[in-house]
This record gives sequence, structure tokens and C-alpha cells, in this order.
Amino acid sequence: MANKDFEQHSLENISIEQTRTMLTEILGEGGPVICGSRNRKGAATEEGKALEAEHNGVANNHAYTVLKFDADKDTVTVRNPWGRGEWNGANDGVNDGTFEMPVADFYSSYRWVGGGVEPKRVRRGMTEFEGE
Repeated sequence: MANKDFEQHSLENISIEQTRTMLTEILGEGGPVICGSRNRKGAATEEGKALEAEHNGVANNHAYTVLKFDADKDTVTVRNPWGRGEWNGANDGVNDGTFEMPVADFYSSYRWVGGGVEPKRVRRGMTEFEGE
């Protein structure tokens, strides 16, 4: 994966099945993969119910690390960089910020997934920093 730039994939415009394919491909590239949660604060459903009333433990408008996609179990393993705070459906009994969730819940909780950056290369805006 030489000199590959960060690629962000919106989940707004793809299906759950396309999300599974994208997760398989992007995690297979070997670089770090991150995702951004939806901003539920202040938003409302079509019925007028506040989305934060349906909050599922995933922090609003927050970045997470995608660690794994398990196609056999149809789950995604995600890590909150705060080291705490998990999806309400996580049942491992440990609030360490790392949890596994079904792809359908991942799809409804996150807006985008990005990756493709070599571990020693970070791109911020228009400026690149090369690692040693």
C-alpha cells in the first residue's frame, strides 16, 4: 500500500450490503480504519421524536477506530479512543471502549468510514507529515 491517501466513504449513499463489501476491502488494505458516528444531538426523526431519545451508547459526532469486520458473524468490532463508552448492546461486561456490534447497528450509528493511510503517513488537510 504505497503512498495511498486517506479515503472517506459515506454510509449515507450506500446500502448495508455495500457497507459490508467496503469494510472487507478497506480493512484488507492494512492501514488504520476509522469511522465517524452520526450527529444525533438536536436532530429529530420524521415522527418528530428526538434522536437522542433513541441514543444507543455511541457518542454523537465522534471518531472511532474500526478494528475488525467478521463476515461470518456479520459484526464490526469498534474502539472508542476515550477508552470507555460502548454501544448499549455490547455485552462483554467490560467498559473499555472496545465492542462488537451487528453491521445493521453499525450502519445506523455511523455516517462514514475512512482509511487507506499508511501507518507512518498522516494527511491533515493539505499538509502531509512523513514518519520515520
